[in-house]
Amino acid sequence: MDKKFNNKPVISKISNILSLAENDFKSRYAGNFLGVLWAFIYPCITVALYWFVFRVALRSDADDNVPYILWLVSALVPYFFVCDALPGSAAAIIDYSYLVKKVKFDIGVLPLVRVVSNFKVSIFYTALLMCISFYFGCSFKLADLWIVYYMAAEFIFILSIGFLLSVLTVFVRDIRGVISVSVQIGYWLTPLFWDISAIDSGLSRIIKAVNPIAYIISGFRNTILYGISPFDAPRYTLYFWCVTCVVGCIGYVLFRKVKDSLADYV
Repeated sequence: MDKKFNNKPVISKISNILSLAENDFKSRYAGNFLGVLWAFIYPCITVALYWFVFRVALRSDADDNVPYILWLVSALVPYFFVCDALPGSAAAIIDYSYLVKKVKFDIGVLPLVRVVSNFKVSIFYTALLMCISFYFGCSFKLADLWIVYYMAAEFIFILSIGFLLSVLTVFVRDIRGVISVSVQIGYWLTPLFWDISAIDSGLSRIIKAVNPIAYIISGFRNTILYGISPFDAPRYTLYFWCVTCVVGCIGYVLFRKVKDSLADYV
């Protein structure tokens, strides 16, 4: 009986987070005729446009006789999550200023709410990616389950950096603009339309070092197309998790120091 009673606050907190995430997801498309369908329509249009430009107009192609659309979508799906969840989580505390000013509200869950809100769309597109791979003849293999690992890794990384940025954005509003520009630059510095293994090894190491998202993108593509596990690149995997832990710890320490004064700045 005591055990059940002790679990109630945890269950209640999870329920509140899911409820806030659901409301956040719906509110972003409130007032639009198609509503939440825009969350799914826009990425589809974007994929079709990129496919036309790079495959039809520029006649780009993937290696190993892999269908270009599958090669492209396997990288775009995880990056769409970055485009939505990173700016959203960074602005969470400011956007929910009315909740921040409530004495009893747990401010720390706001970046998590934004990440969870965007994650449901990512789940849908990852499932669609798997269906596309089956359509093009990629039969299910046990290594495909690594896609769950990469989804979890991306979720944790975005939450870590989003948590840090959400605190910094309260004091330096220009960070929102920096994030927006960084996401756009990331389209070309992240191996979405090109193969990172095809460039100079020194430049490849630099990109991997400064852009941890490249780990996720490469992981999605390697899992879907080639069945490669993260253990095939143990140093890269270790580096990614070290960066994620450091960013998360910095964000947590900073939040603990300034959380009592956040309501005065939002």
